[in-house]
Formats: sequence, C-alpha cells, structure tokens
Amino acid sequence: LSDSTDDEIEPDVPVRPSTDDEIDTPSTDDEVDTPASGDEIDPPSTGDEVDPDTPSEEPELPDIGEITHTVIFVDKFGNILSEQIIKHGESALAPTAPALSGYDFIGWNKTFDNVTGDLIITAQYKRVVIPVVVTTGPLQIDVVSGTGFKISIDGGDYRPQGLSYYNSKAPIGVSVTVIANVITGKEFVGWIDAENGTILSKKYTYTFVTKGNNHIKALYLTDYIGMNSVMFMNDLAAKGSGQILDMQYYAPGDEIIFPVDPVQVGFDFAGWNMTPAEIQAKLEAGEDVTVLALWTEQEIYYEVVIIGGTGVGSTDSTGKYLANRKVTLTAQEAPEGMKFAYWVINGEIKSYDTVYALYPSANTTAEAVFVAEDADIEYQILVNIDTIDTVTDDTKNIFYFSWYVPEEELGVTYVTAGILAVNKDNYTGDNLVIGTSDSSVYNRVPPTTYFTPVGAYTWTKTKVATGDTWVARAYVQYKINGSDDIIVVYSDIVEATK
Repeated sequence: LSDSTDDEIEPDVPVRPSTDDEIDTPSTDDEVDTPASGDEIDPPSTGDEVDPDTPSEEPELPDIGEITHTVIFVDKFGNILSEQIIKHGESALAPTAPALSGYDFIGWNKTFDNVTGDLIITAQYKRVVIPVVVTTGPLQIDVVSGTGFKISIDGGDYRPQGLSYYNSKAPIGVSVTVIANVITGKEFVGWIDAENGTILSKKYTYTFVTKGNNHIKALYLTDYIGMNSVMFMNDLAAKGSGQILDMQYYAPGDEIIFPVDPVQVGFDFAGWNMTPAEIQAKLEAGEDVTVLALWTEQEIYYEVVIIGGTGVGSTDSTGKYLANRKVTLTAQEAPEGMKFAYWVINGEIKSYDTVYALYPSANTTAEAVFVAEDADIEYQILVNIDTIDTVTDDTKNIFYFSWYVPEEELGVTYVTAGILAVNKDNYTGDNLVIGTSDSSVYNRVPPTTYFTPVGAYTWTKTKVATGDTWVARAYVQYKINGSDDIIVVYSDIVEATK
C-alpha cells in the first residue's frame, strides 16, 4: 500500500480496569462475627403476630425527575460547543453548528430528544464537492535502449515514433495503443510506469486510457559484449511493491553499485537477497541478474477507538492495532427504527459500507453512524489526504490518502485516484491540478493493483529537508455512466512542515 520516490524509482480513550486495580475485600486476618458452633440461635417465634395495619419497610427509590445527565456538544475537531445538564428523559438543546468553509453541516451524530445517559454529540459535515471536467493533460512515452515504437490514439492510424513522444495537451479518456519495436539481440523487459517503476505489461503491445498524467517507458535489455544487466527490484515476492528500482550493466569484476535503500511504509529495509560476491558469480557465468529488496515488518501499534461496531486485525497485548495493516471494521446491527449510514474516521466520512478496511497510521476514532430508517443518505465521492507524516523519518515525508466512489448509487464509473504534491516554495495556488505543466509538481498514481473504487495508498517523498513545507491534495477521476468525459474531484489542500 505504498510507493516510494524521490523520483528515484523507488479522543479520549476509554480506560479499562487493569489487573493492578485494588479491590477492597476482607483479608483472611479480618475478623468477621459469625455464630460459634456451640451458640444457640433463637428461631423466630411462630406465635408472634404481625399487625396488618403496620406498613412494611420498602427501600426508597430516587425520584426519576432528580436524575440528571451531562450532554456535551462538540464540533468536528472535538472543541466543546455546549455543555448541558439534562433531566432524565428530557431533550437537550442543540447549539448552532459552526460554519466550515467548503463543508455543509448535515446534523449531529446522535439523537438527544430522550436523554437517558451522559452523551458526547459531534457535529457532522459533508464536503462540498465541485466536480471539474478535465479534457486534456500531458502524455509522455519514452524508449530506453530501443529504437522506437508505434502509437495509435483513439483508434486512429498507427504512426511511427522515435525514442520519445510528448503531448502537453493530449485528450483525456481516450484509448492509446503503443507497440514497441522488436529488436534482434535485445530482450524486451516491458512497458514501465516511469513514475514508480511498476511493470505495466511484458508484451510489446500495450493499451491504456489516458488520464492526464500518463508517463510510460519501453525498456529493453541491451546485449553488450562481455557485460550483463543487474536489475534491482522491490519485488512483490519479497513483500515489495513490484517496482524496478535500478538497472545497470556490469562486466565481471566491476564494482557493483547498489541503489539507495528503498522505503516502504510499515516495513524496515532488511538488505538485498544477494551479496556482491553472489552477483559477481552470476556475471562471470554470463547471466543477467535480478536482485530483490528484503523487508521486515515494523511493530508499531496505534489505538483504534471503535464506536458502534467491532474491529478485527493484528493487535498487541493492550489491544492496539498494528500500524498500516488492515483492520476490518464491521458496524453493529442498527437499532430499531434506524439504519447504517456511513463510517466516520477521525471526523471524516470514509465509507458507506457496513464493512470497512481501515489502515491506521495514527491513533484513530472510528464511528458507525446510524440514521432514521426513512432518512435519505446523501452519497458523495469521498477523497482525502488522511495525514502527512513528517516525523517517522528524518529525511522523508509519508503522504496517506484514501478514496471512496459509490458507483452504483451515483451512476458513475471509477477511473483512477492519485495525489498531487509540491514544495510550498513552488506552490502558485493553481498548479495542484490534473494536467499541470509545472514540472515541480509530483503527480503520483497507485499501481494498477489499486485501481478500485474504494482504496487507500501511501506515497513517500525522500530527500525532504528540515523546515521544508509540502502542499498536497488527493483526487479521484470518474465518468458519468453513458459519457466519455473524465471528471475530477479534489480533496482539501493540506500542508505540513518537516
């Protein structure tokens, strides 16, 4: 669930009783008066008469009207808006919810017309989504160690190209087919995503749909006399993400230059699966070599407070969940007269499904929200920068983002999701958009494995200096069913300083 680049390929938590809590119980040395075995106990006299006019003694019950409860209303960020003392069974009075730029207030997360216990009630909002139709964007195709390729755009004729093709305003949402040249004596590795090194296809012919941010490469191995290729990969088989990290040609005896240690969220780099001596042995045998990155899982755990449901995932002895690993949230059965509406994660609506896969990257509060059975649920496309981690590593920023596209409910088809990021020194206010020609803006899309309407992903930016501020926004591209137009929805813009 992560991608590493430098453009190198690469609430309050409920307290549970602890076993150390002391409970006062009589010790074995305490004296408790009990009758001795020889004592005589006078039984009640059967001749005693009870005056029927004498009232029996019954425990006094508190007047229900004297019982009160504390009701606290808070805003989206947990700040107290109103604190009220309400009599049992009566209603609380909701304060005015604060206005939030870019959001509409949609109500409170709990009912409060019949208060029977202490309550914390949170204001709920939905983001105002402004879809943007994007018609053009950059398309770049390069050839490495080859001679050229042919290209057909939107079903047109194939036209031969050299080692590079670039169109700053290529139409978005059209089909493009590229055919790499077959070269005698050269092995074709495949078509590669130039941004993250993922192999898109090992066939000479590759078809894709333009999204306004496509940059691919055709990669060949060259048959140099007395030399062979050494390819370093973050391979899936070694718990990696499938990228080609580096590739060089070496003769036997040449010093092997290893690439910079790769980064993968949730793992620590554990070295390579081959030593320089083992690589040399392969080269001396005239073989091409593939070297894989090895990883060990980090054991970082976060508190996940789950309200209105349950969670299943890898936990430690205290019940905290393993960072960046799936926690399956399942909403409880809806109370009578109500239905499940959505999951709210740290104040943001994240899913309309009763079962939701959460990947915690910090302490998290997850709440299943229920509404009246006859209430309408206003579905919308959800896309968020969940957090920008600037502290886990001294020289890297980790960007977490997620998306949810309710295809059936909205009558749309998901196309892709991604993230745009730039150093704030280069942020102009309008360059974090699909199709920007600003080369300082990073546009990162997850590998095709994550091309699903519900997902989460991370991107790691390396070589970030202390004091640098980075600005980012996530996006989703989709089509309205029956239309070829690609529409973009952006998240809020978020920034963080190293």
